[in-house]
Amino acid sequence: MVSADVKAVGVTIPEWVDQNSYEISRWATTIRYNSSFRTNRDAIVRYERLAEEWLEEFEK
Repeated sequence: MVSADVKAVGVTIPEWVDQNSYEISRWATTIRYNSSFRTNRDAIVRYERLAEEWLEEFEK
């Protein structure tokens, strides 16, 4: 699992990433290949904001 590899090198993964990794991966791959894929806009905006916060912490 990728999260185990990331944790092994000392990167802290937010709980929301671990809990939603399947859905995040599904968004990343399905949207490319399935034009009829639909998801909740609010969830995408929320995950984007959380990802930006994680990136800011990671850059410190």
